[in-house]
Amino acid sequence: MTNTRRSTSSLIVHEQPKSPISEKFRGIRSNIMFANPDSAVQSIVITSEAPGAGKSTIAANLAVAYAQAGYKTLIVDGDMRKPTQHYILICQTMKDFQVYC
Repeated sequence: MTNTRRSTSSLIVHEQPKSPISEKFRGIRSNIMFANPDSAVQSIVITSEAPGAGKSTIAANLAVAYAQAGYKTLIVDGDMRKPTQHYILICQTMKDFQVYC
């Protein structure tokens, strides 16, 4: 997306839970969970060297996939120069998870 003010349409896992893209995010969640079956994953970092690579969108959708599966989920937007999570999540409470801004 070229628009810096994103909306919940970036949250494909929330808006279209039966779509193939949503299923891919759930698959990524499962792969992360089973990467080390001896201990639970406590944190995930999404990073890239390039701006506009989709880090914020991926992080938000992965967080929604975890929240929909019943896991406690916290997103920390560490982009000090151009934070975008508050645009993606729109600082509101949505069904099945809460957003605090």
